[in-house]
Amino acid sequence: MVGALLVAMPGTQRFARYIALAVTLITLAIVTCVVVAFPADGRTNGTFAATEVIWLGQGSGFDVRFSLALDGLGIWLYGLTALLMWTAVLVSWNAIGDRAALFFGMLMLLEAGCLGVFSARDIILFYVFFEFTLIPLFFLIGIWGSEDRRYAAIKFFLFTLAGSVLTFLGLLTLVFLGAHRAGTTGAWSNTPDRPLSFSIPYLTDELQNQYATVFESLDTDANARLSLSEVSAGKSSVRARRGALLFAKHAGIAEPKRNQQILQMRMNERTFLEIDESLEIDKGTARQVMQELDQTQISLDQFKRQDSGLRQVIFWALFIGFAIKVPLFPLHTWLPLAHVQAPTAGSVFLAGILLKIGTYGFVRFSIPMLPDAATAAMPILLWLAVLGIMYGALVALVQTDIKRLIAYSSVSHLGFCMLGLFAFNRMGLQGGTLQMISHGISTGALFALVGMMYERYHTREISQFGGLAKRAPWLAFLMLLFTFSSIGLPGLNGFVGEFMVLLSIFQRAWTGTPEDFKTSLMLVAVLAVTGVVLGAWYMLSLVKRVFFGEVREPTHMSTGEGTPHPPSGDLCWREVAALVPLAVFVVWIGVQPRFFLDRMQPTLNRVADVVAEPWPASAMPAAATTADTDATALEFASFVMPQSPTTNAYTREPLPRVR
Repeated sequence: MVGALLVAMPGTQRFARYIALAVTLITLAIVTCVVVAFPADGRTNGTFAATEVIWLGQGSGFDVRFSLALDGLGIWLYGLTALLMWTAVLVSWNAIGDRAALFFGMLMLLEAGCLGVFSARDIILFYVFFEFTLIPLFFLIGIWGSEDRRYAAIKFFLFTLAGSVLTFLGLLTLVFLGAHRAGTTGAWSNTPDRPLSFSIPYLTDELQNQYATVFESLDTDANARLSLSEVSAGKSSVRARRGALLFAKHAGIAEPKRNQQILQMRMNERTFLEIDESLEIDKGTARQVMQELDQTQISLDQFKRQDSGLRQVIFWALFIGFAIKVPLFPLHTWLPLAHVQAPTAGSVFLAGILLKIGTYGFVRFSIPMLPDAATAAMPILLWLAVLGIMYGALVALVQTDIKRLIAYSSVSHLGFCMLGLFAFNRMGLQGGTLQMISHGISTGALFALVGMMYERYHTREISQFGGLAKRAPWLAFLMLLFTFSSIGLPGLNGFVGEFMVLLSIFQRAWTGTPEDFKTSLMLVAVLAVTGVVLGAWYMLSLVKRVFFGEVREPTHMSTGEGTPHPPSGDLCWREVAALVPLAVFVVWIGVQPRFFLDRMQPTLNRVADVVAEPWPASAMPAAATTADTDATALEFASFVMPQSPTTNAYTREPLPRVR
């Protein structure tokens, strides 16, 4: 942000490139220090590099904060943003001559927005950064793009804005859902019991635990039935009251609102007579209701049905917004055009960072906050991911434009990322997240190389090239390295994430899947492997046709006579400097992936454990033993009203054990 302001100041425009480079180096150095300081075991409790300032509060009814922090999910995307900015500035050094100050200002604003997205810990703040990234990229494509730049910019903006609106509505509904469930009643109410919290960690914990905290002593059988004392046992006062009152609402006894009032008053140590008189009901009714409640048992499914439909709607609203951003088939149609028309730096940032905001959104919001809805949608999500893999690969095979081919390869490779995330197991989430980083490095570098070729020849037609390895050996070497990275050659970064994703989907298909879905998921796994083969086919074919064989360079059309293009030189030091850091990470991740995985595992494992139980079983906590249940029931009795352990906490009568 500071760099963008500097280049906008009068008298600094002619130094815009140097200001942008200096700001980029300073940002990269700071981000490098942050990444190096990140705990090697990844255990941060969401407080690493935390900054928090209250925006709205103090009686406003809202708890909105400028809250930033990093965890294992955001740390590598945060670092990748700063790294690719270095590449984007250097590849644009000579390519941008018109309004260079505005261009580099927009580029720095785009970096600031992406850094904010990956570190935001408040939903409002996240959405501000989420939307903010659209603006600079819209101008980058619309002003400095190719022939159809305006159409591409408008299509990109409309697609992503439409999805963002649905995403925002879904996020707001999550806030209301979390607030209305978080109070003492544990049920829908017109007025939340506390200010609306937009904190992402708070909402994640609250929405995950709404059922788990009620059924902490659940039996091994997911449909086990629990009594009132057992549902309310062994929790804090707020959790205990919430569980008990939620029980009263869904116990199937007439007049649930009245029953909740009776239970609430009883927990506030009111006598039965006082309750009867206060509610103006027949004498003895309160005692009778408490006895009926205490003899009733309900199942987990009865609790979960209360808002499952709403959660499904929220999930699909979030899905559309994030899937457009990825983009996931069939919502991908804006991407190839945006890539082809964007300037090189725009394509580098779009492929390397902006597409990852969609996958990041799934892991940050959709999966951990709505685990049951995500699990129910898993077969559809896996099929959409594998269809994207196949579609992107098959269309890439027939492309004649190098940049368009790589754009469709992005659609295919991001399908692998989504496949890992939607496998809903630890290996899949870790592999999918690592593949996000690997794709950002390799595809960002490929777009940079294509931009360097376009600077020299002013064409991207594959048929115009041949034998360039003899003219530009360093260009050929780096193109081959990043191609091998893209297709998943063992020893390079692309292999690790892709292998983990494939292993996770085979694990999902062959273990813990109902028979009705096993064949379908097996087919998904087989098609995913086919996508790997197709990926190697179109990328190696591209390298063979462009860099090997007889030397063939595009004709020089500026004179209108089709004269031979003068021989172009190899990469200069600036272009090599733009790509060498990416090449280092290609090898580093491939040789030592554990360095990167260790730092993201704790965060991702918490997400995976919510949905990693054998599908479609619920991800509720494991059963407690009978002794544990008895002990926790006694603790709850002591909390509500200190009595003998054999006395019911509500009726003050002997507690019958009903199972």
